[in-house]
Amino acid sequence: MAHAIDTHNTADQRIRSLLRQLIRQQDGSFLPLPRALIKSCMASYDIHLLGAVNSVLDMPDHVGRISPTLDIRSILTFKMHYCERCLTEDPKSAWADSRYTAGWDFAAWFLNHYHKGSFQTPDLMPIKKWLKTFFLASEPQVRICLIRTILAEILRERKIRLFFEDWEKDPDLHKAMQSALSERSIRA
Repeated sequence: MAHAIDTHNTADQRIRSLLRQLIRQQDGSFLPLPRALIKSCMASYDIHLLGAVNSVLDMPDHVGRISPTLDIRSILTFKMHYCERCLTEDPKSAWADSRYTAGWDFAAWFLNHYHKGSFQTPDLMPIKKWLKTFFLASEPQVRICLIRTILAEILRERKIRLFFEDWEKDPDLHKAMQSALSERSIRA
């Protein structure tokens, strides 16, 4: 039990350290965010710390302060991991996102970068593979969330929908795509 407490205290200390780096200096400027600190926090098991890092990575101004810079693929890998944890665990926390919030936020973040040209079609392969593996291994409530939050949003894009065309051959994935597309039309 002491190990869990130590882990939590360490995560709290890292969150405080991260927050100190985010605070504006007296002259109005910001300190750079050390990539080593961000990478260390990204590697944590603590869902609350991961949520704090995710919040930082959702703010382009803060991402631009990471020095040396953090590449988009590293951020994507982290976001897939964080999203999977939130969808699976559905944390109730001031720092970590709930299941549905994490799904919608991931879809919005991804589509924003997709529209800006940060991702090309080959970059979609890790996301497609992750979604397939995660969906097929998930419990029904997680599958429903994946359909409603991520798939329904990203499949709005014709090019992405075409990229996922091979899912039509797998009965479970075909059903997921059809559900996502009907979910999309219900909300439209």
